[in-house]
Amino acid sequence: MEPLRAVIIGCGAIAGGYNERASVSGTFSHAAAYRDHPGFEVVACIETDTDRRAAFMAYWSIAEGHDTFASLRASGTAFDVASICAPTALHEELLVDLADANVKGVFCEKPMTADVDRATAIAKRYRDAGIPIAVNYTRRWNPSIKELAARITDGEFGLLLNGVATYDRGVVHHGSHMIDMIQMLAGPVRFDRLIASRSGHTSEDPLCDAVVTTPDGVPITLLGVDAGSTGVFELQLVFKNTVVALEDFSRHIRIRRATPEPLTPGRNRIENSNAMETQWSEALTHAFAEFHDAVRDGTSLSSDSINAVSAETVCAAIRDAARAPVTCKSKRAQAR
Repeated sequence: MEPLRAVIIGCGAIAGGYNERASVSGTFSHAAAYRDHPGFEVVACIETDTDRRAAFMAYWSIAEGHDTFASLRASGTAFDVASICAPTALHEELLVDLADANVKGVFCEKPMTADVDRATAIAKRYRDAGIPIAVNYTRRWNPSIKELAARITDGEFGLLLNGVATYDRGVVHHGSHMIDMIQMLAGPVRFDRLIASRSGHTSEDPLCDAVVTTPDGVPITLLGVDAGSTGVFELQLVFKNTVVALEDFSRHIRIRRATPEPLTPGRNRIENSNAMETQWSEALTHAFAEFHDAVRDGTSLSSDSINAVSAETVCAAIRDAARAPVTCKSKRAQAR
């Protein structure tokens, strides 16, 4: 069977740059994942920056490059699937253009679009046409985190009591990664209340502290942090008998269980434990294997438009609350 012909739109870090400059081995970009899967062949890339496009084509041995999607279409180059690695503001237009071009599948970076309502409408169009969209919420491709989710669902750690999540770079940009992972592990959540907000990834994407809750009313506190060049992305879930932490951008899982408290008979404490490395460096390998099978055989995806829109809806609600005018009553409450 002939490989699926792929186009990479946008030639930045996630397109290939992470692998180009990484000091560790693994599959960290679309170009690397396409290269490593025998069922794909990258036939072209699109990038407005001429120098970056040329460097990308040289590094990844891509024969054809364009500055716009219209230029690719005018060239007559045939393609089956596309990766959207362009800035978020361009996602909506590209998703529509690709649907119009009868693409067989799209692998889209998160968030799907800058507007949840538009993302919902586009997702429906793709579903109605039978075109799979993989959305790169990377934790959903990680086998170690998928196994952890199954253990939580099976009740191994007891009843969930609360959670605390710390993220950086904006409530939509990285916050949606966090909300999606929370929903993967703890089930659906809804926005409950805003605690505070401040400047974030962009003027349109603030850092927000907020509380989300599960259907059972379990609170999970979301804390945005600006640590400069030091990235912070960690989640702690407190269960009745166990504390589960995902640390270092979910590259490690730490499971701390209840053990007898030596100073107080009849009480327990949460023990210390070592962190286990997840299969984070293989996540995109699994992602593109799923993407290939979804396009070829119609199999399901671990991360698609359904979980993407769900997470982005929660984040949009938090962002909108942060944008809302502050009333005099709210100012007094903040002052207290």
